[in-house]
Amino acid sequence: MILLLVRAARRFLMPTFVLGLCLLAAGCNSQPKVNDGDLVYIEDKALMEAIAKREKKPLVIVDARSAQRYEMAHIPGAISIPLPDAVREDKRLKDKGTIVVYALDWEDPIALAMSKKLMAFGYKEVQTYRGGLREWVTKGRETDPPIEEKKEDAH
Repeated sequence: MILLLVRAARRFLMPTFVLGLCLLAAGCNSQPKVNDGDLVYIEDKALMEAIAKREKKPLVIVDARSAQRYEMAHIPGAISIPLPDAVREDKRLKDKGTIVVYALDWEDPIALAMSKKLMAFGYKEVQTYRGGLREWVTKGRETDPPIEEKKEDAH
């Protein structure tokens, strides 16, 4: 009797265990895959044109750096969404048309990671401003708050 119960349990538990592992493996990666090749970049000139046309075609600029960096200086009108804080249903991004993501500069992977994350969440028009805040400042544009130049010590 005990032997029959053990055999019956094996026949039930083993397939259930295997099925559970398969479902777990399939469900762990429910977000769509986004690769570097899926990224769309926006150059400085195109960004300036998009900002100028913002009333006709909605645009939101996302600063993906930390909140502390954002507070130090950011592109005027940009909103702060640090990479770890990005969520699928962010009300600030809903129905905004184009989303332009930036970070510090060309070598900062945060903007690329944020763009991929937003695309994986299902946002459609995500573009990455690779030059970031550094290019913005180099072009002589204002920041919010303004970046004050370091003054030489008067001693």
